[in-house]
Amino acid sequence: MTNRTAAARTVAALLVVIVGVPAANAAPPLGGEMNHMLVELMPDNSFTLAFERHSLLHMQGPASGYAGVESVLNATSFNGQYGWLVSGFWAPPAGGQVWIEPVEQDERLSVYCGRAMPGVAYFQPIFGIDGSGPLLPWDGSMLHNYYAVTQLGVFTATYRVFMGDSAGNPLPGYTPGEITLDWQHGQFDMDGDEAFTPADVDAWANAADGDVNMDGVTDGADYALLVSEAARHFGPTCPCDLTGPAGGPDGVLNLDDINVFAGAFVAGTAQADLSADGVLNLDDINLFASCFVAGCP
Repeated sequence: MTNRTAAARTVAALLVVIVGVPAANAAPPLGGEMNHMLVELMPDNSFTLAFERHSLLHMQGPASGYAGVESVLNATSFNGQYGWLVSGFWAPPAGGQVWIEPVEQDERLSVYCGRAMPGVAYFQPIFGIDGSGPLLPWDGSMLHNYYAVTQLGVFTATYRVFMGDSAGNPLPGYTPGEITLDWQHGQFDMDGDEAFTPADVDAWANAADGDVNMDGVTDGADYALLVSEAARHFGPTCPCDLTGPAGGPDGVLNLDDINVFAGAFVAGTAQADLSADGVLNLDDINLFASCFVAGCP
């Protein structure tokens, strides 16, 4: 190898690490420091799953320039930081196989296998994506799968690890373990606690960075997106209660809420877009009226 070739390969590798530029024969960047899910089989044959450290990971992107099997990442934002890793010293019994399956998985997520394993190809869709089966046979070596999305939001997936036979049937005498992974695409963690909770909605008004949709402007559209995602994860909010902090709820419905909604509707601001379709019309008025008459929990 010439010095020039060696230098070129070094530069390409550095680009992948620093800015995520795809290079030939290099896996897509994980998106940050590895974050492992430690899988341990205890003496009583129960699985214990734990994070090295828990955090709300960021999707990176949008991606472009990938070829071959990795091209599925193009036009998506993705992350591969979460990795499965054996903890302790243990092995499956004779004829046994460790399996991973989704218990709950956000339907907006696409998932691709991070390396080839027996019966599974590199970047093959897994966990039910694109017609794939729900079970993933894990060989016990470190595995970082890639998760991709095409929209802003907070995304969660809960997985179960169990001991089964070669066909994926659970073996008697073993207790499975579960763990929940989460990511954000956008800025939804308003209080900086590395989690997305209802408290983030309340913290938006005083957050150092309230630009939820990452468009460079902090405005009502950010708050609307935050509230919408909170409703997806934690149940419906009270959209007609508009007189609390940052235009959110204060727990009381009265004439003040009617005036705020009317003012926002006339001004054409996102606060009055209760249907979250980007248009202010009779649908929003009907939603407000129905909400106000029904009251809020």
